[in-house]
Amino acid sequence: MKRSLISIFALLACFRAAAQAPHIAPDAGCRDALLVAAERYELRGARGGHGESLDWIGCSRRGTVFTAGVGDYSIADNRWWIARGGLSARPRDDVWFSASAAAGAGRDPSGSFDYLSTREGVTARPVERLFVRFEHQLIRIAQERGSVFTVAAIVQPVRALLIELGVSRSAGGNLGTRSQSVRVDWVRDGARLFAGAALGRTTPQVVDIVSGGALDDARSRQGFVGAAIAIGVGEAVVAYDEIRKEGSSRRTVSLSVRWPLP
Repeated sequence: MKRSLISIFALLACFRAAAQAPHIAPDAGCRDALLVAAERYELRGARGGHGESLDWIGCSRRGTVFTAGVGDYSIADNRWWIARGGLSARPRDDVWFSASAAAGAGRDPSGSFDYLSTREGVTARPVERLFVRFEHQLIRIAQERGSVFTVAAIVQPVRALLIELGVSRSAGGNLGTRSQSVRVDWVRDGARLFAGAALGRTTPQVVDIVSGGALDDARSRQGFVGAAIAIGVGEAVVAYDEIRKEGSSRRTVSLSVRWPLP
């Protein structure tokens, strides 16, 4: 199993809007909390794996949200660990800013490797019910390196509905990533539903997670669906995500619980 197996996990963010709340602003009612998450992976033609993580969420009086956490992941004969941190802030009523970083290390049959990923983004509301998001992600994991830039428009036709359309492209390095995505969020008091899809192309060393052979530039397809439900003072999120390309696929089932601290 070659290191490209690790890379597909590192590049998930390039193809998908993660299974989270609508990401246009820090939560106005934020409370300090712990977030516990678990994931189960299934791969076609390869042994699956799992991941676990624990994050602290802290909220300042000015509305800035801080996060810090650790994660442990394994799949087939590969295992890696990361530490991460981030923040999101609202310097103006119509502008939101976020930044995060994750760093760690792991091992595979070929030896050890380093893990580094950073992300910076800004979201603005030029007119009522329209948001525009710009994001940059730096990836340096094993032999895969490069930057990914994302531009997205988020429309809010009614108060409870958010529709996001995004385009991502990589620059520099060997990622060769380009994709288009759509995501829909339906938000109500005590619950929210989300679903989305992405189409894209990547270079063979990123997507050929089984054989590692020199294949042509390949198309990837992704779909995800999930729900978040209030449980007492906390919240539980369950999600299903699937990425497919010719000859391989990856399925993920995840469950996370966010529980406020006293």
